[in-house]
Amino acid sequence: MGSYSRFRRQVEERGAFLRQLSADDLLARVNTPTETLRFGWSTATISLVIEQREPGLVRVIIQGFLRFPSWSPAAKVALDGFYKLADGTVRGVPDPEFYDFS
Repeated sequence: MGSYSRFRRQVEERGAFLRQLSADDLLARVNTPTETLRFGWSTATISLVIEQREPGLVRVIIQGFLRFPSWSPAAKVALDGFYKLADGTVRGVPDPEFYDFS
């Protein structure tokens, strides 16, 4: 499995974990620091963007960047996201909303 596949899986696993949390627990993670990971020669960062959009509605974006070695300007982006309602319901984030994070 390549670096990007492993990286993408990490982003998806964080999303799966966060989907299990309540809206209040998600809001408690607003200031979670960016995580830095290594995949062979590549460095990745995974950040959480957690926003209360309106009362009882929290948007969560998991934003990952995989940067290749310093001699290469290439990078890959992996995004996951969802809305969490106060009653525990999870809704997907529409694709156009991800454009602000890529």
